[in-house]
Amino acid sequence: MSDLNHDLHARAVKALSENEVRKMEHCVGFDRKKIYHRGGTAYYKPYRNYYDAGGTDMRVWERLVEKGFADCAEPKKDGGKYYWLNRNGLNILSAYEECFIYSENANGNEIDASEDVIDILLEDAVYCGYGCWLPSGARNIAIRARLPYKLTLSTLKYLQNKCGYVAHYYEGGCNDDGEVHCTHGWTLTKKWIDEHQERHKAAQKAEYERIDRIARDAGGTK
Repeated sequence: MSDLNHDLHARAVKALSENEVRKMEHCVGFDRKKIYHRGGTAYYKPYRNYYDAGGTDMRVWERLVEKGFADCAEPKKDGGKYYWLNRNGLNILSAYEECFIYSENANGNEIDASEDVIDILLEDAVYCGYGCWLPSGARNIAIRARLPYKLTLSTLKYLQNKCGYVAHYYEGGCNDDGEVHCTHGWTLTKKWIDEHQERHKAAQKAEYERIDRIARDAGGTK
């Protein structure tokens, strides 16, 4: 195990109780026999991502929600709830299991994977809102969204051609010093932002708060 992976695993062990790990594993149907390896990296593709909880199980899942690793639906008539792992939850479980756990949509089609891709593009759209923004390429989006590259690319094309929600951004030329520059990648369109203003504003506000927190911690703001 590399030093980086060892550090991530150690953090995951510290962040999760044994009971929480078991619940999370069951949520995504985790089975070590189904781990496969490619290019020296271990991978696992979930066939589901949900947990129908009731009774004492709910206390465990509510802790996972509080930690930011899970989300849940409204309570059912019997008082139980459906829970699922969000992006942070999949990442922490990946670190714990020492394998790369895809989104449950990784075996789906473009419509299934759309939200995974949009989540990444939204993160980019508000990233460091003070000016240092760069669009992401399809391969980078695939890695961050835990999706196969081909599915990511076809999803981007679907969102571009069928929905008008994403566009391929390109800018190139020379600066005043004669240095050549070239920037290209994928970005959300004005159409998506106009149709999802509240979601975009909430993400932008959260990013500003994150940057302000970093500045305060560094002593830049009192």
